[in-house]
Amino acid sequence: NNLLLSFRPLLNTKNNIIDIYEIAVKLNADKVGNILPRVYLPVINRLGLGREYDFTLLKHIVDLLPLVDESISFTFNLSPFSLRDPSFQEKFFSYLDQKEIDPSRLIIQLYERKTHHNIGGYLKTLNSFRAKGVRICIDNFGSSNASMEYMKHFKFDMVQFDRDYVTNLHDETSYAMLESLSRMSKDLHIITVAKWVDKDTQKEKLKALGIDYLQGFGISKPITETELINRYN
Repeated sequence: NNLLLSFRPLLNTKNNIIDIYEIAVKLNADKVGNILPRVYLPVINRLGLGREYDFTLLKHIVDLLPLVDESISFTFNLSPFSLRDPSFQEKFFSYLDQKEIDPSRLIIQLYERKTHHNIGGYLKTLNSFRAKGVRICIDNFGSSNASMEYMKHFKFDMVQFDRDYVTNLHDETSYAMLESLSRMSKDLHIITVAKWVDKDTQKEKLKALGIDYLQGFGISKPITETELINRYN
């Protein structure tokens, strides 16, 4: 009950419809107000409660799905440590089966700076989620060697490009790199997302590159959970 979710709209550039929302989470503490993840997550992890936190968040999101139109999907972060935990996987899959929702409406974002030492085992884990129908997204794509290494071995559903590419479209090198990453993703039939879109000039350049989804204040401001339900119930 202390998790405060906000929903950032992703605009589908093909039909100009918002059909995916990225979920941002804050912790609502009575005495100090809303606490950002960069503050509370290190504490939760030090206490060994990371998996419990992730499962609480997951349940909240899964419970929300039946309350909104079935055309709406959610993308959100879960810790790689939770995903690699067999007991977490078992609880995850059991809850999905219990709720009988369409798993493809869930898009898990992954971001790791370094390649996992047991990449084969990790990719097997990700495949088990995809086998259930859950979609997998690389966040901050192009910012680390790990994201490229995983791309070589695993068929991702979505990539979200690193912020620097989007905010530096005026730079010739950044633009050329984003163009190459976008083309590669298209060739692999992977959905592409550009966040931090605040200006019309960004929007037009990204559309010209064929980016599938755009997100940022230049697209639409985040909405609350109540607003989401009222809009799509």
